[in-house]
Order: sequence, then structure tokens, then C-alpha cells
Amino acid sequence: MRGAGDDQVRDVPEHAEGVVDLEADTAAHPVGQGGNPDHQRVPVPAAGEEAQHRGLAAQLVLGVVQPGDVLDLGDRQQPAHPGAEGEPQHRPLVGESVDSPEGYNIKRYGVWQGSYGIYKQRLHPLSGDTESEVAAYLLAKRLGVPCCPAYRTGADTIFSEFTYDFTREYIVHVRRLFDGPRSENEYRNLISVRPQFKDDIARMILFDAIMRQDDRHLSNIAIKVSGQGESFYPLYDNGRSLFYEDTPEMVQRAVADPILYATTFGSSGTYWDYATEISAEYGDLDRLITLDITGDEVHAILLEAGFSGYRLEGATAWISAMMGMLAAL
Repeated sequence: MRGAGDDQVRDVPEHAEGVVDLEADTAAHPVGQGGNPDHQRVPVPAAGEEAQHRGLAAQLVLGVVQPGDVLDLGDRQQPAHPGAEGEPQHRPLVGESVDSPEGYNIKRYGVWQGSYGIYKQRLHPLSGDTESEVAAYLLAKRLGVPCCPAYRTGADTIFSEFTYDFTREYIVHVRRLFDGPRSENEYRNLISVRPQFKDDIARMILFDAIMRQDDRHLSNIAIKVSGQGESFYPLYDNGRSLFYEDTPEMVQRAVADPILYATTFGSSGTYWDYATEISAEYGDLDRLITLDITGDEVHAILLEAGFSGYRLEGATAWISAMMGMLAAL
């Protein structure tokens, strides 16, 4: 289902337990968090409200875990603080949760290995979104694409790390930058509101074409705001990609014809359509993204992310084919 992102930025409720829960929607990090509809969302602060939002961000995170606590989803112990000997105790992630429209994909803010972020559960038992989320991060590092770190913390759970300082910075979903109707060309729409990030936008589209992204709506794209100004926030909420819920027959058809089976971006056009437009404008795409990765490297990355079976073979073939096609433009 499209439109389940906003992990990094979002308007979120605070529960009595002190845990902030997220609905499945987009991928950007919220004020005091980072991510997408499936991660976090941050409300756009109006003039004079910035301090208020930053304060809320700190409250949201500090309400989940206190300094010195260690979050461990592996065991369900009661919250605890460091013992007399100074050894950290486990602090589980507890509290109410909000499910996705599918009835799964519970998201909660938390801490993992000293970093703040959001825990995301597998969309449903047959989905490969958790593997795709990790694969996107690993592949992005290899291709030179800024992406929020994603780590597997359990068989069906991943942790998406926030990459901004919630005490001094906040995240704004790109959807909040638009007021009124947009054209059918989403690439041009994005450039029109933030022309200074044209390279970042083009790079995102190329990466999403390689990943066969199926959920990059405007709440899964974000801008980081700090005292130094604005910057393009690293990509997040990448789980709905790489045949995350496709059948073997669908994967086989897509790999045989990547252009026909390229996913859509915005209201009109596929990622391949936009990739060709970007190529005509930029010429050499190597200035935006690395395309010289081998099939063996791709296969190894997907194995590390947990891919197996037909999804492993299909995703390897898709990524390799799409990168070769982009290099040939």
C-alpha cells in the first residue's frame, strides 16, 4: 500500500507511558526524531514556534529512555537504571502502539546502541520490507547516496536511526512546502520549491529507480533546518522496495522488462521516465551516483540484509540491470 511513510517527520501523539507511537504513513524524521511516514514526521514550525517544537522533541525522546539506560527489545524486562555497580540495565520499549492499515508495521521511538530512532516491525508475515530497508542503507553507502542508517534488531524488526540533533535542528516534510495544486511532473515540482537541492532530488530519483521504490511520496522526503540553514535530509522509509511483497511470477516479469515494470513517482510518470529526463539534463550520471558496482557486490549486500530465495535473485538481477541501463543513458 502506498502512502505509509512519515517515519522521520510527523505530528505525533504522546501516550501516558511516555512512548510516542507512529502510524504507518511516510518517511522523514519528526522534530526531535528522524524518519519517514513509516519512521517519523515533524510538524513544520510556524514563526515563533521553533523553540516549542524543539522542547517537545526533547520531551518525546527523554520520555522513552533516560540517560544511561540501554534499550534492548530482546528481553521484556521492566525499565531499569544502571545498578549500584554502574552496569547498565536493559530498558525495553513499552507502551501503546499504532498499526498500519494492514494491521502490522508498529512503529515506536526508542534507542539502540546509543542512537535515537524508530523501531519498525515487519509489515506482515509475508513482506520483505525489513530486508529491503536494511538493503537500501547498505546499497546507498556503496553508491554514495545519503541514507538514514537502518539495522536489523530482530527477525522481524529494524531500527531506523535519526540523523539530526533534535535539540538544535528539526525536520520538515516536503509536502508542507506546497500550497495548492502541483504539476504532473514531480521532479520539477520538487525543484520549484527547493532549487538549491536539485542534485539531491535527482540523486534520490536515480536511487529509487535502482531500488524499485514504491513509497516515495512527499512525506517521505524531508528538509533539515538548523542554525546554518537548510539541507536535504538523508533518505528514509525505504522498506517498500525491491519486490517487498511481490510474487515470484511478478518478479520474473519485472526483471525481464525493467522499463515496463518501473514503479511510478508522483501522479504521472515512472522512475525510468524521470531518470531519462535527468540524464538528458545532466549528461554523465556518475556525478550524481556511483554506477560501477558489480553483480557480486549487489548479491553480497542483499545477503547481508537478509534476502533469500527468489527475492534475492530477483533483486540482484533488477539492481544490476537498472544500474547498467542508467550507465548507458
